[in-house]
Amino acid sequence: MNLALGRIVALAAGALAGAALGRELDKPADQREWHGEVGGVPYEFRAPTADRVRRVLWDPDNPKLVGPPLFGVGWSVNLHRVAEMISPPPGSPPPGSPPPGNPPLGNPPPKIPPPGNPPPGNPPPGSPPPGNPPPAPDPVTPPPPAA
Repeated sequence: MNLALGRIVALAAGALAGAALGRELDKPADQREWHGEVGGVPYEFRAPTADRVRRVLWDPDNPKLVGPPLFGVGWSVNLHRVAEMISPPPGSPPPGSPPPGNPPLGNPPPKIPPPGNPPPGNPPPGSPPPGNPPPAPDPVTPPPPAA
């Protein structure tokens, strides 16, 4: 925020606070409430209590993002509403998971067989490839004698 705009905002906030205090001090002492609105802006000058802190900052009954101030002039943020806005709807998949019914992006990881077992359809090492006849006997080597 540039310096001139910051000064304007501070001046406006000070003017609203001064008007709110003036409004309360103009009332007889027994009629002062120390909370209300001035120029459409709420003010609250009562000391915060634990119950009011909870009601102002966490108000599930208020659908608005901002509500009355906890103390001072202006508005306070309703953290319950913020939590609703950033939370995924109930029953939705966790962030980063694909939507239901859609396959994950990319190629699936390759299936690796357990050690010692050849993958299905592949011959064990040292055996001829499937579909080929066994090699013919060597014509030079005589066959072994029959026992």
